Amino acid sequence: IILVSSIAVLAEVYGDLLRAAGATERLMELLATSSPIVSPAQPVALPAVRGGSSVTLEAVTFHYPSRPQRAALDQVTLEVRPGETVAIVGPTGAGKTPLIASIAADVHRLWGGRMMILAHVKELLEQSVDKIKLTDPTLPVGVYSAGLKSRQTQYPITVAGIQSVYERAHEFGPLDLILVDEAHLIPAAGNGMYQQFLRDARTVNPDVRIGGLTAT
Repeated sequence: IILVSSIAVLAEVYGDLLRAAGATERLMELLATSSPIVSPAQPVALPAVRGGSSVTLEAVTFHYPSRPQRAALDQVTLEVRPGETVAIVGPTGAGKTPLIASIAADVHRLWGGRMMILAHVKELLEQSVDKIKLTDPTLPVGVYSAGLKSRQTQYPITVAGIQSVYERAHEFGPLDLILVDEAHLIPAAGNGMYQQFLRDARTVNPDVRIGGLTAT
């Protein structure tokens, strides 16, 4: 009985090793994939525009490489005027965290800007860092979170826990963009941690852009 049990355990371990090897091979393929988007040799910084900027999309269609038969965006036309607040709703699994990673890559590579990604639990911080590194392992990303035992402020892209930074906006210097993950947690009124951080960040850079994403 002991011999049979031991063989069964070894077979299960061997199966786990085979699955891990297959997953590792696929991961190495993804890391070796070259992006068709080439960063400019000299990124141009966003102009400082008082009163805000507008954003226009015209008939934008986008497919993820892993799902070329299904459009994630299909002929999307959108205009956001200065001062407007717009919510874009997508289905479950539309890719909230990959979207955050893509925005982070663009802010750094295309605009030469500085951004912060805020979340309330360390699991969301870890997801954002993992997706950013998967998008581009060379992107300079720092983490500021007591729960993750990291307090980095010098990187152009910072992933931070709101509990750790809500009184420390000035330590990060001027930010061009702040994205809040699970933004539905920000109360409409009051003086909570998010409001304090965003208010202080605006004193450092009155033109900072602020966005939010949520899966709720």
